[in-house]
Amino acid sequence: QDGKAIVVDVVKGTSEKVVSLKSSWVMAVGASPNGQRIATAGLDNMVTIKDGDNEESVELKGHSGYVSCIRFESDASVWSCSGDSTIRKFDCETKVNTATLEGHTADVMGIDIDNQRGLIVSGGCDRSVKIWSTKDEKCIKSLTCGETDINSVSFAKEAKSIAAVNDDGELFLYDKDYKTLIEGGKKKISDSSCNSVAISANGKMVYVGCSDSTVMAFNVESGEVRTLMSTSQRVSNVSISPDGASLAIASWDMSVTICSIRKCVGGNTLAGGAAGEDSAFRSPSSSEDEGVGGLFE
Repeated sequence: QDGKAIVVDVVKGTSEKVVSLKSSWVMAVGASPNGQRIATAGLDNMVTIKDGDNEESVELKGHSGYVSCIRFESDASVWSCSGDSTIRKFDCETKVNTATLEGHTADVMGIDIDNQRGLIVSGGCDRSVKIWSTKDEKCIKSLTCGETDINSVSFAKEAKSIAAVNDDGELFLYDKDYKTLIEGGKKKISDSSCNSVAISANGKMVYVGCSDSTVMAFNVESGEVRTLMSTSQRVSNVSISPDGASLAIASWDMSVTICSIRKCVGGNTLAGGAAGEDSAFRSPSSSEDEGVGGLFE
């Protein structure tokens, strides 16, 4: 809520860049695949693009409501979802809104992209999870999940499964044919709201950030749920690194914690540029499969 986006070197635990934004309430942030471009958004109803050391920013306008989530499709294009019930694609170079997905009947809270299959998954306050074709720009499947807002969705790129979480603390998990992977259709993860979800590429592990300040881990094969860690305030976001080795956890206590999925203990906590002496992120060779055993032994 300070109107700043901070780019951090997660190995050194130091702030590399601080970007001042027009909106004081930043709700979403994303980085391009090549790492040279960042996107931010929030209550200003637009996506702001910042390139490298360029002092000028690019404003992508088109939404009529707050922007809740951003996902880069490529270095030159980005998708965003909004409280205006739409999902939009923007060209970062031309600033043109090149595609608009409409079908949700309330705020869209989260999206994720599977570039290999040309799919987008979205979840929103209409309690639905929708799967879209990026080629046809049409909804190909709509799933009703629970009785409350869907806050976050995630693709397992290799397993081709989908995870979603809601305000009731429930997890929903579907396979590539959109059939439930959980007996009874849902799994109670927390007594508080589940704010963010990340599923490993192989679909074996699901990580959930909750309003009760916990990060929960769900082993899909065994059905076991455990508390991975706790913060001093609600957890707003969890994300798995592209190589599957590390987990990033953002909290309202103004910290970002990077931990090795294999170790799942300690971690490098980044708060205002400060960091712990030991960085569990130093294990890039760790695989997410190793993390499954390490968590539940």
